[in-house]
Amino acid sequence: MNLAKETDVPVFGESRLVRITEITAVNYRKCLSVSTAFPAPLLDALSAYTYLLKTYDASKITFIGDSAGAHLCLFLSRYLTTIDLPQPSAVGLISPWTDFAPAYPSYRNNGWYDFLQPQRLVKAIDSAMRWYAPFMRKSVWFSPAKASKGDWSYLAEANVGMHLTLGTRELFEDEIRLLRDVMERDGVDVRLYEVCLTRGNIAKAKHPDGVHTEMNIDATARAAFIQGLKVSIAKN
Repeated sequence: MNLAKETDVPVFGESRLVRITEITAVNYRKCLSVSTAFPAPLLDALSAYTYLLKTYDASKITFIGDSAGAHLCLFLSRYLTTIDLPQPSAVGLISPWTDFAPAYPSYRNNGWYDFLQPQRLVKAIDSAMRWYAPFMRKSVWFSPAKASKGDWSYLAEANVGMHLTLGTRELFEDEIRLLRDVMERDGVDVRLYEVCLTRGNIAKAKHPDGVHTEMNIDATARAAFIQGLKVSIAKN
């Protein structure tokens, strides 16, 4: 999980300012033991965010994460509403894990392509949720894609730009699309970037379409994703 913030700095010897972006990488505890299961990752992410708020306005901060880190970004964003802290200007999620109680065709249809293994995901969920009752797996906290009507309205009210990427051959494809749909339903400014590796030489060496987190090697999707984040930040 990364927290990006923009600031203006003076150019040495000149009377002008240049906009730069700083990245704070949050080395949150991974849910591998009793002591590091949820809510430990949330507390680590929250600590980093409150630290940044001492110096930077929330409108200058962006949440960025991939996979489980993207899931944590969504968890933190929702938690902020319960403790009356401001939302960031934008959220960028690369192949976000959005459902801890999955039952989607993409798990079956894309299993031949994605390097993720459903069996390992199940074990990871069990490890992460050691302190929570099983029914919580279907809650909006752990399964954002299962949000009820109005659950994401707070993002629209705070004018948060939401940017999602997916690979058209990844296990999470269906749940990411569903997350996009439920956010749009609640009026969120959400954009979806699809990774397709059928372009150029990469396609010859790899599978026909993008899989988990491969936005990083699709230059076209990556450029669009970054530009979208910049537009959302500029609005605030």
